[in-house]
Amino acid sequence: MYTIALKLLTGDRIKYLGCVFGVAFSTLLLGQQITIFIGLLALSASGVNTVRDADIWVSDPRVQYIDEGEPLRDVELYRVRSVPSVEWAAPFFVDRGTLRSPDLDRAYLVEIRGLDDATLAGAPVEMVMGNLEDVRNPETVLINASGYQLIWPGEDYELGRVVEINERRVKIVGICEIPSTFLADKIFYATYSTAVNLAPGQRNRLSYVIADPVDGRDPAEVAKEIEAATGLQALTRDAFADRSIRFVLENTGIPVSFGAVIIMGAVVGIAIVSLTFYQFVSDNLRQFAALKAVGVTNWQIIRMVFVQATLIEIVGFGLGVGGAALFFYAGQDSPDLKYFIFRWQVVLGIFVAITLIMLLSIVTSIRRVLVLDPAVVFRG
Repeated sequence: MYTIALKLLTGDRIKYLGCVFGVAFSTLLLGQQITIFIGLLALSASGVNTVRDADIWVSDPRVQYIDEGEPLRDVELYRVRSVPSVEWAAPFFVDRGTLRSPDLDRAYLVEIRGLDDATLAGAPVEMVMGNLEDVRNPETVLINASGYQLIWPGEDYELGRVVEINERRVKIVGICEIPSTFLADKIFYATYSTAVNLAPGQRNRLSYVIADPVDGRDPAEVAKEIEAATGLQALTRDAFADRSIRFVLENTGIPVSFGAVIIMGAVVGIAIVSLTFYQFVSDNLRQFAALKAVGVTNWQIIRMVFVQATLIEIVGFGLGVGGAALFFYAGQDSPDLKYFIFRWQVVLGIFVAITLIMLLSIVTSIRRVLVLDPAVVFRG
């Protein structure tokens, strides 16, 4: 019986391939767009999450997103350090600058991050080339690997390059591996004293204070104690990352644009698969009538249609997932795509969505078969 169902399905290759294409296209579109959407949200919080040695971020109460830091007075650092439940606190500087170099034909907007001169708190963990300690030397910087590839595309990593940031000369002494942020893909690290000299001057220079609680204390509770003692905003790393993501969701057009594309992918899948599958069933009504005439029950026919739909889903879903995975695999060496990960949770969610699409297609198609009069096979 199931063999007959599969022969009926694959016998009409145009409609069979049409159904498979609809599922594959919908799967590919959903997988690609959802992964990019999730990746962009992750990048919006990457500036917070890459600072792994501090559990607490202290900032001006008006700050909602790491890239819109409101400068603090230098004295705020010592006020945070004075809180008994704080193990240590260090300055963290974030600002923008313009990079130029004699070997470049254009200028680049870059992000500058300043690390505590004494401890280098907030420094990147993974170094691709060079030694983190070298950044302690005057007028030296680290650059992220993706940023290096974007500024000098196609060239091998090279230490010792001299560039100008805001008309101040610095030497690249290390290359680190960190994700880009939502607004910045070229990121330079320097000591705090070097960073504040690179960025445009203003009266207050301190962007954030990063801190860690004493052993055994909950970071969320210590953050509340810092707020009570200083009047500043203190958030755990996860809370600040979530706030940064929420800021992007609420203040940009990303959710609307990606949501529209994702909905379009689902609608296209439903339209193509449902209409094609419905037409396939309609064109095979005489065959289904013949089966009913020889004693095949409605329940057996329902199972036959389910087998047909299952084959379409497996083949189409496999092709779509394979295409999406190939897209991100091919882009893993690209600075623009290397941090967009095609996660298994996305694959599972798409599978559920495609299954619902196939169930809808079955529901819209099966009714004509169930009410079909077997005698139709004997009519001209």
